Amino acid sequence: MENLYTFPGTGQNGLRVVADMITVLPFLFSVLLAMLTPLRNIKIKSKGKDLYPLLLRYYHNLVK
Repeated sequence: MENLYTFPGTGQNGLRVVADMITVLPFLFSVLLAMLTPLRNIKIKSKGKDLYPLLLRYYHNLVK
């Protein structure tokens, strides 16, 4: 009997791939934020708004 979590016809474990994506994405985003942290002092102007809090808010919504 074929494994329940594999995509039909392929040997690839579909659930494992999806889970890896979900676990890796927030980590990558936090690394990006860590790289941007020193830039908080230098104001990044994006249409008159500071970009950093915007990214932070997006990250918190992503992790929730």
